[in-house]
Amino acid sequence: MTNEERNKKVEENLGLITFCLNKLGVGYNEDYFQQGVLELIRCVENYDKCKKVEFSTYAINNIKWYLKEYIIRDRTIKPKRCGQSGKVKGPQVDSLNKIIYNNGTDGEITLEDTIIGDNFLDNLEIKMELELAVEKELITQEEIDIVMDIKVYKVKKRELTKKYNITNRQLNSKCDKAIEKLRTILSYNNWCKEADIMYCFKNGKDCPYRSICKEYKEDGTCSDMCTRFYEIDTLFYKANIPKRYLQPYKLYPDRADIAAYEELDIYKQNIFACVQEGFNLYIHSTVRLNGKTSWGIKILQNYIHNVRTDDGNKTRALYVDVGEYLAQLKASFDSYDNEDIDIFKRDIDSADLVVWDNIDEFRLSEWERATLKTHIKRRLSNNLSNIYIGLNEGKDLDNFIGYDLRQYITLGYDIKLSCKRGRGAE
Repeated sequence: MTNEERNKKVEENLGLITFCLNKLGVGYNEDYFQQGVLELIRCVENYDKCKKVEFSTYAINNIKWYLKEYIIRDRTIKPKRCGQSGKVKGPQVDSLNKIIYNNGTDGEITLEDTIIGDNFLDNLEIKMELELAVEKELITQEEIDIVMDIKVYKVKKRELTKKYNITNRQLNSKCDKAIEKLRTILSYNNWCKEADIMYCFKNGKDCPYRSICKEYKEDGTCSDMCTRFYEIDTLFYKANIPKRYLQPYKLYPDRADIAAYEELDIYKQNIFACVQEGFNLYIHSTVRLNGKTSWGIKILQNYIHNVRTDDGNKTRALYVDVGEYLAQLKASFDSYDNEDIDIFKRDIDSADLVVWDNIDEFRLSEWERATLKTHIKRRLSNNLSNIYIGLNEGKDLDNFIGYDLRQYITLGYDIKLSCKRGRGAE
């Protein structure tokens, strides 16, 4: 097939993409439509006429599958970040025995009944979602089989304990957990439309792109199924950016800092390439509240805008308030539940870019210095980028963090802000 023939075939079948988007309950979205076009091109190139299947049927099945995966990709429950209080918002799983209907004559219908029915796997979309969930290791095929055997096929538990080689108690436990997972997976698309799963931005009114986005609506509803909105919300949340810095605002340099601001802007504009090269930067000033932290976070945010969540749950960029991190790390020694801080430690070691704020806010103890040195040395060894923000330089810096740690921090580029009036409020 020539390129001209392929392009003609694609143009003739563009309506199939709109049809699939409507079937998925999304409606027209430029980003989704473009993804649909890419899949349609693949369908045209891979279609085999020898198979007794109409092209439209073949294309619709492939496009729907691809778009469904694209829409729900990377929208998983995210762990609570270090320094952020409150419960993690996410899909709320009701009790499986919760009564959702009672007509007084035919009996009660529970939530479990609506999830597991006799025609449970007859629905093509449910099959597709479950296959994708198994592929992404959200649930195992054995867990699905257990639920089907118990709830649909009504197989006796005595037979199932032999089949799966587990005790009756283990069987019941596995079944309950599997139903919880199914409830979560099969309602996945609905989560994305609910405001309570957002972490940093409530809706399109808070979107960082609202001033330049062609799809922006003043009522904020443009964010309901906007892939980029959910991606940027995920990345900002995982970056641990303080709430006060989520929305951008302008900084006005003092005359003495114009050259420094220009250098920082160059670094900001080229941050993606700089991170690829593993560059490091130290922003410092003896004056407080003159834009050091603001610049660090502006650079971090610009990196986030240049990446997507293609690496699944990986944290791409991370803000660390050094004093707060060390305090929470110490507090975790007396706690049995250290999952949050453990995740945060792993993110520090693996994120593409880390902003270390208040690196010399106070004199570090031997243990604190060793802890930071371990993180920073590991990151430098893996060619990962860092932005350090502090108040001191030279021997003054040694007095707070030690000579050895100062050597690591000052390996990269150094920018000093001289403004004494604190015009760029942090």
